[in-house]
Amino acid sequence: MLWLGGDYDGAPALNFPENNCIYCEAFWNTRFKLDTLTYRSPRIVRSELHSTVYHPETGSAVTESQKFDYDNLLHIQVTGIRSKNSKGDSLVNYFKRPQDYNFFTACTNCDTQLDAGLLNARGTYFAQQKQWLDTFYYYVRLRDAAYMPLYPEKISYAKTQFLNDQSQMKTLELATANNNATCRFNRVSCIANIKINLSESEQAICRMLELNNILPVIEEKGLTNNVLMQTKVTDYFWQSGDYVTPWKVKVSQLSALPEERLEFTKYEKGNPVQLRKTDDIPVSLIWGYAGTLLIAEVTGAQQQDIAYTSFETIENGNWGASSFVGITGGITGEKCFSGTGFSFSKAGLSANTKYIVTYWSRNGAYNVPGTQTGYPKLLRSIVRNGITWTLHEHLVTGQTTIQVTGSGSIDELRLHPQGAVMRTFAFKTLLGMSSECTGAHRLKFYDYDELGRLRTVKDDEGKILRQHEYKLQAMF
Repeated sequence: MLWLGGDYDGAPALNFPENNCIYCEAFWNTRFKLDTLTYRSPRIVRSELHSTVYHPETGSAVTESQKFDYDNLLHIQVTGIRSKNSKGDSLVNYFKRPQDYNFFTACTNCDTQLDAGLLNARGTYFAQQKQWLDTFYYYVRLRDAAYMPLYPEKISYAKTQFLNDQSQMKTLELATANNNATCRFNRVSCIANIKINLSESEQAICRMLELNNILPVIEEKGLTNNVLMQTKVTDYFWQSGDYVTPWKVKVSQLSALPEERLEFTKYEKGNPVQLRKTDDIPVSLIWGYAGTLLIAEVTGAQQQDIAYTSFETIENGNWGASSFVGITGGITGEKCFSGTGFSFSKAGLSANTKYIVTYWSRNGAYNVPGTQTGYPKLLRSIVRNGITWTLHEHLVTGQTTIQVTGSGSIDELRLHPQGAVMRTFAFKTLLGMSSECTGAHRLKFYDYDELGRLRTVKDDEGKILRQHEYKLQAMF
């Protein structure tokens, strides 16, 4: 960053207008010059992978090899994996990412259209224009070799025009010379030699192109001995802003028509919160830890009918309350909630649906209006770190809002329709999962060594279910 208004200490005092123009683009553009330094690191990728498995008794070895193809310089990701199975069959998997799709179609008078489109382009920010032109240039240069002799000079000229006349950048439109048709590409209008009327999936791919998102695999094909065995296609949906998310997963066997296998039906902040398999019951999800980790999975319930919190973070997990700040000493994870006169509620429920409310308590059962006769039930009791926790279950109906009130300590607060199954998870920062609670409220605890490696998995009685030991491989 370079100060253009003279030496810093001697620079004149700046009078900012009442609208805080220090945040305005015009203010910074008149006082600073921003530049970037591009450094291209060497291209280092994995080309082959060889693995050998030894029989523990006989010592015989089986070696498998894989070779990796990288056929698109626009993303430099794996486009193919070639290997052989134990029968000697040749196995090939092909992958397509957003940069592997081409939305250019044949056009007439391409040079005239390009001249008109580029030289009439206007934009609020030069960076947006440059980004579009760079993307366009790469596609023309690498994806459409027939236009290579024509376009680079014209694009270079257009960039020069933009630099010399920024005052003309007022709208972000690219008009065609013949019919003034426009289409959606990279969130802007573009010239006619790009496909018009993009589908929702194609719009999502275009948005991923603009975001330079190179990781999503949109299409995968598996071949055995050069015979196509399976094709899997994931349709993506552009929600808004930077959220481009999976929508439907379709699979076809051999030459059969594709069948829809999975659909993501609802998202929140970029995370899937409800999905379903074809002709199957819905699965709803709750995310925690600032939306980075899955903390609850409910099979057989809609998103609006579930709630969960273990008070590890301040996120409410669909519950409503004045505070979710936990204290140390929980039965799952590291925290629980403790307070006098607490109240947790879930609104928007159906009065005709029967709901199950469960929680672990250190102070007996709490009050849940609408609890049916014979409830609450004491399901089990566990001593954890010297503290006795009891598990209570309520069957509730006739309520559009369910409340849990009381005073004391509470943890692992769940709500879901009767018949649904909820699994929950807690995590340790930088390590991994610390505990898991099944639909039958059976607990597993995960312990890690000093190097962050999983060491033991224990049940809620402290019995070791699985133990890992790590040793350096002996030299042969």
